[in-house]
Amino acid sequence: MESFEGARFEGEAYDADIRRREYSECRFERCRFDGMALTDVVFMNCAFVDCTFRNVDVVGLRMQNTELLSSACVGIDWSEVRALGRLFPLFREIRGCTLKLNNFFKMKLPKFPVVESQLLDCAFMECNLSESVFRRVDFLNTTFQDCDLSKADFREARNYRINTSSNRVAKARFSLPEVVGLLDNLNIIIE
Repeated sequence: MESFEGARFEGEAYDADIRRREYSECRFERCRFDGMALTDVVFMNCAFVDCTFRNVDVVGLRMQNTELLSSACVGIDWSEVRALGRLFPLFREIRGCTLKLNNFFKMKLPKFPVVESQLLDCAFMECNLSESVFRRVDFLNTTFQDCDLSKADFREARNYRINTSSNRVAKARFSLPEVVGLLDNLNIIIE
């Protein structure tokens, strides 16, 4: 397996599959990953700044403590990604990003840190998102189904539609006026 430690990659365009590589403490800036596969690839403590991931096959990708900053991810099925261990999360931080048409299925993402981002047309199904931070996040057309959102922080988030009968929201934090979105599934009229 080819290894890179502390390397910096700038302006790279990846459109061919990457196989059997390990990246540790690496930084990717203005890189583009487009319609390719990351097979048997490890990202450990890496940062992606102003990068684009579009329709990338992530089966066999393993991650730990990854930062996504000012990046865009379109059509990614994150449920195919594996954590390197139980002690460290997949993501250290997601900030200033746009995630569109991303899938999160049966993932354990407690304390998931997403700030000042857009999660558009995404699906969270059967995920543990307890104690996650979703400050100033736009959730337009994103669904939450059978998720644990207990103690999650949705303050200043917008456009979320969370069915409280199919998701656990105990002690989650919300702010006005967006908290009214929790009433959508009740089929009531608010005047």
